[in-house]
Amino acid sequence: MIESRYYIAEALTCATGYLKNNINLRVKSTILLLLLLLVVSCSTKPTFDHQSLPTNYSPENRLLFLTAIKNWQISGKIAFIEGKEKKSATLFWQNNPKSQSEQLNLTTYLGINVLDVSFNGDIYTIRVEDKIYRHSDIDYILQSLSGYYLPSQALKQWIKALPFNSDDDIVYHKDTQLPVSINSYYDNKVWKILYSEYTRVNGIPLPKRLTIKQNNLTIKLIINQWVL
Repeated sequence: MIESRYYIAEALTCATGYLKNNINLRVKSTILLLLLLLVVSCSTKPTFDHQSLPTNYSPENRLLFLTAIKNWQISGKIAFIEGKEKKSATLFWQNNPKSQSEQLNLTTYLGINVLDVSFNGDIYTIRVEDKIYRHSDIDYILQSLSGYYLPSQALKQWIKALPFNSDDDIVYHKDTQLPVSINSYYDNKVWKILYSEYTRVNGIPLPKRLTIKQNNLTIKLIINQWVL
C-alpha cells in the first residue's frame, strides 16, 4: 500500500511538471505571436510620396510656405475628452493629395487597430472591428461610429498651425511669431486651437503639442514624428 502511494505521488508530480512546462511553452508562443503581429502591423505603412519643399522659409512667408505643403505624414497620440470620459489612441495619419490618397489609423497602446480609414480620391473606406463602411463625408461617418466629432478637414490645416478660414482669429507669440492660438470656424461651430510646443522639421517649425476645444469636447494631440 505504501509503495502504491509512492508511485501515485511520483506520477502526479511528473504530470504537474509536464503541465507547467506545456503552459509556459504556450504562453511564450503566444507572446512571440503577438510581437510578430505588432512588427507586421508597424511595417505595412502605406507608401509616402515626398514633394519638393518650397525654398527660403521665413516667419514672414510662413503662411504661404506651409499652405504649399500638401503631402505630409504624422504619427503620435490623440486623446478625446468629453466630461469625465476619456479615450486615447496611437495615431498615424498620411495625407497624400498627389496620389489622391489618405490613410488614418488609430490603434491602442497594445497595437490593436481600432479604426482604419483610407481614401482613394472618391470615397472613404472605414474599417472598424472587422466591419467595412463607405461614405463620402468622413466627419459624419467617424462621429456615427465613434460618438466623437473629429473635424478632419479643418484638422489638416490646424495641425500645421494654419487657419481653416481666412477670417479665423490668430494670436501669435511675440518672440517666435508662431501661432499660440487660433479661433477657427468649422461646420457652423467655433473651435479653439491652442499650441503649447513646436518642433523643427527640415528647419520648419511645426506643432508638436496642440489642444482643440469645442464646448465640452477636448481633443489633445502629441505629434512625435513629422514627414514632409
